[in-house]
Amino acid sequence: MITKAEIKVIAVLLLMAACGYGGWWAQGKNMRLSISQAREAQQQATRDKEASDLRLSQMVANEILDELYNTQKQAQQVTQEIDTYETSPDRNQCIMDPEWVRIHDTAAGVPPLPLPSGFSDGAGTGAEGHDDADALRTVTENYRLCKTQLIKARKWQDWYCGLAAEDARCE
Repeated sequence: MITKAEIKVIAVLLLMAACGYGGWWAQGKNMRLSISQAREAQQQATRDKEASDLRLSQMVANEILDELYNTQKQAQQVTQEIDTYETSPDRNQCIMDPEWVRIHDTAAGVPPLPLPSGFSDGAGTGAEGHDDADALRTVTENYRLCKTQLIKARKWQDWYCGLAAEDARCE
């Protein structure tokens, strides 16, 4: 037979076990809640970073496109001025040697401009070489291409540094 003292000891042990289990369960619940909140905060931070990166990328892309458009418009304006110049009596004051034109174009990495109608040897206005209007067209195209590449390089560097500001090369 179990005595009252033994019943008290068993009751105290059961109470201690219940309290211990309850504390363990409550601590586990709090830990699971903390982990869940930390995961949610991390996921939100990731979503915020992705949204920020996307906004930066869109902003840089828009800036690039705007600058490229402006560069193209500027080149078109210069080309229109060259078209006007071609009818000027001052035209052909400077005849460019065909070899100079070829070397210039090769150095710039630009394919030669289409030959003016009626010329098969690339001589522009005759045997002497390309005329000044041809040279102006080529130089205009060369500068347009150079400015285009410069704009792209600078803006993509801005974009990269916006994403990786800790990179020492971005200072």
